[in-house]
Amino acid sequence: MDYFIKQEFDTFINNKGKDVNSVGQPEKELITQLNTKLGHLAELVKEKLSFFSVKKAPHIINPNPNGADIKKYLWYRIFPTEKWSELDIALVFSVDDIFNIRIDSEGWDDDFYKRKELKKIRQTRAAEEHITINEILDFKTFDNLVEKIVNFYNDNIVPLNDEIVQLAETKIGLMAADNTGWQTNFIKKNIDQPYSFNWNSKRPSGTSDTIKELKETIKRNGFFDLLYIQNSEVKYVAQVVDFAYTDKELKNLQSKYSELNLEDSLDSYTERNFSAKILFIFKSFAEVYPPIPKTDFKIFSEFDYPRQDNLSPFYMSSGLIKTIKNDTSIIITKRTSKMILLNQILYGPPGTGKTYNSIDKAVEIAEPERFIPDNHQANKIVFDKLRKSGQIEFVTFHQNYSYEDFVVGITPDVTSSILRFDKREGVFKNLADDARKNWLASRKSEQSDIDFDYVFNSYFKSLIEEEVSEIDIPMKSKNYSFKVTSIDVEDKRIKFRKKSGGTGHDLLIKNVKRIYEGTLDYGTEGLGVYYNPLDEQLKEYAKKLTPPQTSTEKLRNFVMVIDEINRANISKVFGELITLLEDDKRLGAENELRVTLPNGEEDFGIPPNLYIIGTMNTADKSIALIDIALRRRFEFIGYYPKYEDYDPAACNLLKTINANIYDKKKSADYLIGHAYFMKNQPIDTVLRNKVLPLLMEYFSGKTNIVVEIFNGSNWEVNYDSTSYSWIVKEK
Repeated sequence: MDYFIKQEFDTFINNKGKDVNSVGQPEKELITQLNTKLGHLAELVKEKLSFFSVKKAPHIINPNPNGADIKKYLWYRIFPTEKWSELDIALVFSVDDIFNIRIDSEGWDDDFYKRKELKKIRQTRAAEEHITINEILDFKTFDNLVEKIVNFYNDNIVPLNDEIVQLAETKIGLMAADNTGWQTNFIKKNIDQPYSFNWNSKRPSGTSDTIKELKETIKRNGFFDLLYIQNSEVKYVAQVVDFAYTDKELKNLQSKYSELNLEDSLDSYTERNFSAKILFIFKSFAEVYPPIPKTDFKIFSEFDYPRQDNLSPFYMSSGLIKTIKNDTSIIITKRTSKMILLNQILYGPPGTGKTYNSIDKAVEIAEPERFIPDNHQANKIVFDKLRKSGQIEFVTFHQNYSYEDFVVGITPDVTSSILRFDKREGVFKNLADDARKNWLASRKSEQSDIDFDYVFNSYFKSLIEEEVSEIDIPMKSKNYSFKVTSIDVEDKRIKFRKKSGGTGHDLLIKNVKRIYEGTLDYGTEGLGVYYNPLDEQLKEYAKKLTPPQTSTEKLRNFVMVIDEINRANISKVFGELITLLEDDKRLGAENELRVTLPNGEEDFGIPPNLYIIGTMNTADKSIALIDIALRRRFEFIGYYPKYEDYDPAACNLLKTINANIYDKKKSADYLIGHAYFMKNQPIDTVLRNKVLPLLMEYFSGKTNIVVEIFNGSNWEVNYDSTSYSWIVKEK
């Protein structure tokens, strides 16, 4: 039978109608032939797109005694997966005036928002390839037709398929804007509870559809995420495992979560003029650190990002969920699984990578977006840059390290011709000041306060640029003043000349700054008679200045790494800082504490963006110096020998050595670390130069015990009492 050309087929469709029962035998044969050809074509295309599967209509000829649309049964679908509705991007071959391939969408019928987003994607990436009847029925053009379809797929379907796959993998949740600050206390209150709850005074946008979608999400995943944003950043995330938006549903939750003592009615939950419209059951509630910009999460097209009490449905990729849930920069509510720690000590026997890992941890805390897991070399480069910029500090404690080195003290002024002392700030104090300045700046509005540096530089601009030779500073005594003659930027000193003409005098800029900021009282004697008048002049001058317009500074984390933290007298070095180190004693915390330092600086506190990482060798005899007070304020993370990822012979030897050490010492504090065997040195060299000296120290020089440590290994170790040296050889 000859096949129709396009115009004849158009006439056939238009004249005979769409009812299969209305066509005669010749037409039915044509439909059968078309269906067979379409099936063959689909199979050939499937082979070219090997990861697809073919689906077809179960009946072709007269499928429905009540009549059916011919076009409904002349098609084959090629789905990306074996499951019919798992993903609804398909190649469709159908009779539609002319044969064509098009992007189709079916499925996701219970997924309201995904279906709407899919429709939006299809509108922006609409594609259709026309194929004539002749191309379908003429076997001579079949190969060309298959190639045509495959090329069309690669050019049009593949890019869209990536978007569809991403949409299919997205997780749906709610986003709320809340700047009231209740979250910190909420975490503390519920830290040990399996469930907690919270309510909102408004229902989610798109109420019925959103409610339905959230229920489906809980059914599929066990929970959905509720994100709380502050200042356009996601600061907290809750896992919602259940919710109620009617009193009937609330009563169901009462029995299900009896330990929460829920009320009978949503109206029972009120605050000011607001009452609950929806109540959420939380499985977990956590602080996200560092905060994530809200724009990393997509709000469904018909809604906006939330304002005030609004709840907006959002979606995000599963990869981003993984980042939030598994990244070490999130603070989990359970203290036992807390993954970012303000104060931590890495402890363990020598050679287990404590200092090595402290560098990676410091970078991970200070610049998490630049941290690369399992790439120490790259992290070390970032560490060095951050240390140079002052965001990270690294110190090693020793027996002579003191409070004056770490916090504040005095030091002789070697530049002066007479004996005098300057107030000195230690490495921790300087880092704490920088962290506090950043923390405060991140909390300010765009209209910034006039800080000391701006006032000082403006006041002395003419002197610094040598437009004038001196500036007169009036003193409290009538007709008395002193002349500021120069600003030594390098030494950070103010040179001045007294009324009597005496020269060679100077003031420290840092002291002027502290007096100006109210953290230092220099008194009214000595140099105080010069500091105080200068402070008054600067404050009067500041009143005339217009605050500079600045953008809000981004909050940064500062890290103090203390190597060998147990080798100094900890109580003496830290002093009053031991109290200030606690989480809830930090600036801005619920039990914030400030102290007056020995140098007279008042209101000193430790900001929440300053982290401390210490390392401690458990084999060191000075471990006893770690007192109870310090232990309570630090989290201890153990590092022990590893027996993989280096020479297998060395791994087996080290395992035997450590088993024998533990058997004799009954403690893991004296094991030997793997780092000694990871430097590409011969095993006998490592044993002779590194391991044996440690073992001699561990066992007080008793060579017979040291020899026994190698029992069961492939190495023979003996002590030559004639040459007083070790003989090491492989068996």
